[in-house]
Amino acid sequence: MQAFRSLEALLGEIKRKEIDNPTAYNYKVCIYALTNNPDNLCGLKFTLERIDTMRKNLHLVVFALLAITTLCNAQTDPASKAKPGTAAGSSVDQAIVSKSKETWEAYKGKNIPAIKELTAEDYVAHTLAGPSNLQKDIATIDKLTIEAYTLDDPKVSMASKDVAILRYKCVLKGSYDGKAFSPVYATEVWVNRGGKWQIVSFTETPMN
Repeated sequence: MQAFRSLEALLGEIKRKEIDNPTAYNYKVCIYALTNNPDNLCGLKFTLERIDTMRKNLHLVVFALLAITTLCNAQTDPASKAKPGTAAGSSVDQAIVSKSKETWEAYKGKNIPAIKELTAEDYVAHTLAGPSNLQKDIATIDKLTIEAYTLDDPKVSMASKDVAILRYKCVLKGSYDGKAFSPVYATEVWVNRGGKWQIVSFTETPMN
C-alpha cells in the first residue's frame, strides 16, 4: 500500500501508472481523516491499493478526486473570504448618518453646545433660505422651528478616508423666520479631523 500526503500526488501517481502500463489493474482509494473537523476536506490522507476491477472505473475515481480537490481549494480560496474593509466602510457610513441625525436634533432643540461640537468652524450652508455659516446659524437660531424631519434613502460616498459625502431626501415640518419648509434633497460633507467627524458643508436642492 502506498500513501500520499496530497491529492495532487495521488492523481499524479494514477496518471503515471496508467501511461506506463495500459493494462494495469484499477486502484482503490482509501481516505483517512487527519483532523477532527469533518468539514475540512484538506485534512485527509490518501492511499492507493491495486485491485482487480475493470479498468474503465478508473475514470470515476479520478472524477471523484477532482471533485474533492475543487471543494478543498474552495475552502482555502482567498476570494471566498470576506474582503477586508467592508465592515469598516459600513461602520463609517452608519456613523455619518448617525452624526447627521445628531446635528438635526441639535438644531431642533436649539442646543448651541451640541451644534458647535458637531459643526466645523469653516462650515458653510446653502439652503432655500439663503447662504449661511456656523456663526449666522447660531445668531438666528431663534428664527428656526423644527417640528419633525426625515432622512430618507441616505447614501454615503467616501471622497477619501477622512472625507464623507452624505446625500438624502429630507422632509421638514416647521419653519424659518415664519416661512414653512419644503421637501429638499440634502447634501452634507463631513470631515474627520483629529479623530472627530464634523460637518463642513450643507446644501439643499428643492425636490419640486
